[in-house]
Amino acid sequence: MPRNRHYDGPPSDHYDGKRFFNPGHPSTDRGLSALLRWKLAGGAARWPKAVPVVASRPDRRVDGLRIAMVGHSSLLIQAAGVNVLTDPVWSDRASPFSFVGPKRVTAPA
Repeated sequence: MPRNRHYDGPPSDHYDGKRFFNPGHPSTDRGLSALLRWKLAGGAARWPKAVPVVASRPDRRVDGLRIAMVGHSSLLIQAAGVNVLTDPVWSDRASPFSFVGPKRVTAPA
C-alpha cells in the first residue's frame, strides 16, 4: 500500500498507513459524480445575508481563567489578569482584498 506523503506515522485504529478515517463510521469517500449530483440537487445551503448576534462585554480583568469565543476563529483568553486575543478578524471579508472572499454574516465583535 502506498504511504501518505504528508504523514509518516504508524498505522493505528484511525489511520491505515495511507488514510485517516473515523472508526465505526461509513466511508465518506465520494467521486466527482456524487459531488455534481449533490450540487445540482440543491444540497448546498444558502449563505445567509446576516445572523443576529447578542453583544456582550467581557470583564476587563479576570483573576481565574475564562475563555470566550469572539467570532470566526477568535478567542479571548483571560488568565490571572492577562488578556490574550487570538486570530482576530475585524474585516468584512476573510480575504486580503476588500472586494473578494467570503463576506461576514455577523458584525465584528
